[in-house]
Amino acid sequence: PSDVTLIVIEEPSENDERKKKTALFHVDRSNLIASSPYFERMFSSRWEGSGSHNPTLRGDTIKSMEVMLGVIHGV
Repeated sequence: PSDVTLIVIEEPSENDERKKKTALFHVDRSNLIASSPYFERMFSSRWEGSGSHNPTLRGDTIKSMEVMLGVIHGV
């Protein structure tokens, strides 16, 4: 079951004419916390405001996040 939506924003490099892309990943917070110190800090710190916390990640490609989240969630 997913309880968090990660928003991934992929921005092209300066010389790239492609448009900025955004993807939403519906994920399980407990799987993220168990698999990554980064996500553990994200969800247990002041980053988390209300229960509807949906973090936005920048600087990664959508494809790389899709692969990583698939591994974390056993897909």
